[in-house]
Amino acid sequence: MLLKENILAIVNLPSTAIKEVVKSYANIADFSYCPSLPYRFSVQERRLVALSLARCLLCNLNILSSAQVKKVEVRRLASGSPYLFYAKDNNSVDLPAISISHSGPWLACLLSNPQAPASIDLEDLTVSRAYNNLADYAFFEKEKRFVFEHGQMGFYKLWTAKEALAKCQGKGLSKALAIDLSPYLDALHPKLALFIEFEGNGFFLEQNQLNDDLLYTVAQSKNMPIRLLRLADLG
Repeated sequence: MLLKENILAIVNLPSTAIKEVVKSYANIADFSYCPSLPYRFSVQERRLVALSLARCLLCNLNILSSAQVKKVEVRRLASGSPYLFYAKDNNSVDLPAISISHSGPWLACLLSNPQAPASIDLEDLTVSRAYNNLADYAFFEKEKRFVFEHGQMGFYKLWTAKEALAKCQGKGLSKALAIDLSPYLDALHPKLALFIEFEGNGFFLEQNQLNDDLLYTVAQSKNMPIRLLRLADLG
């Protein structure tokens, strides 16, 4: 099934609602977290939530039945990029592209058309981070000045944009740090799709802030609408 819009779900890991999603879609009768520190969840816990949320979305979008989604896996390429896999009668089934991001107690799952995949990067704005030091180390000169003028929000606008762009190309942090957003600094506005060019390819960036807690950026090669779903919208 080819999606005509990107489907985005952002959840709070400690919430009762997401625990119920895990119980329903991961075949776990009594699920609870064991964080080593507050909001410090293990890779296994985050991946279990991401898998359960992806299965929940696939079921609610009527892409697969409730029985079929239990067989869906989130696999990873050599680059670390995730993808959905479901085998039916020994043949793989075409599923949406998936992008996953997490920060603090938050996790985002984005489904998109595999012919025009989209990627997301999410950051918890309440997490303390030495962003000036990071900007001095990782950003270009004009980007550093942007962070100096706009503070933490300026840093996360650039950081999430770089990460989302790198993910959209199936690349990691080293590629993200090589992306120079200096020519686009004046155009980074919430909910406004920004077209940028990088290494001969065009991408659309869309940023959004949820309450005072979260900032996310979605990067995609085709400007598709983004539908944000909340757990209350899901069965």
